[in-house]
Amino acid sequence: MQIKCPNCNKSFNVNDNMIPSKGRLLQCGSCGNKWFFKKKVIKTFSPEKPMNTLSEKNISENKNFENEANTIIDKKVIKIDKKKKINYINLFFVIIISFISLVILLDTFKSQISNFFPGINVILDNLYETIKDINLFFKDLIR
Repeated sequence: MQIKCPNCNKSFNVNDNMIPSKGRLLQCGSCGNKWFFKKKVIKTFSPEKPMNTLSEKNISENKNFENEANTIIDKKVIKIDKKKKINYINLFFVIIISFISLVILLDTFKSQISNFFPGINVILDNLYETIKDINLFFKDLIR
């Protein structure tokens, strides 16, 4: 069965056995949106009498079927909006790793950058010393 995320409209193929008849909570793998999904039940109308001899009973049954189908289709999807929490520890590590990679990148192109910034060698030496001090701090912290 094809299911579309109501938030980003991405389509997913889901096995019919994974969704019970009462429905279930789903989460989009692309945008993370959560919503309650219920299978659309489509009833087929099979008249007892041939179609060319419609009686009032068949017409009323046909109208009831249309009303049931509209009710099933017109149900709205419930959105669950949760604010994402920021994990400050992960953010701290990302900033540290980015800083170290910037220092390594600057050191890689030290000779080319020194043409534009003559004092870059002193700055890079100070940055290396700072990284060594941070490393020693964490080693002492662990002991």
